[in-house]
Amino acid sequence: VDGRVLVPMRGIFEAMGARVDYDQAGGTVVASKGEHTTQLKVGSDKATVDGREITLPTPMRPMNGSVMVPLRFVSESLGATVNYDAAMRRVDI
Repeated sequence: VDGRVLVPMRGIFEAMGARVDYDQAGGTVVASKGEHTTQLKVGSDKATVDGREITLPTPMRPMNGSVMVPLRFVSESLGATVNYDAAMRRVDI
């Protein structure tokens, strides 16, 4: 979407070893791993990462029963490095 790779938020956070809590009433997700904490609100283009407000390149959005988020943002918010290989159409975390 808009040139971004979107992934199911819970799946990618948990695959990276983060704990994920979701407040359905408030539409807020909190993911934590080690010293990193990321808080997002569904439909918003803002997130809080380790206490700092960040603007997402594309807003989170519900899709097919999952909340989709930009892969690079989620990975980097947990301290990972992301590389995109355009020739292979592959994302390496």
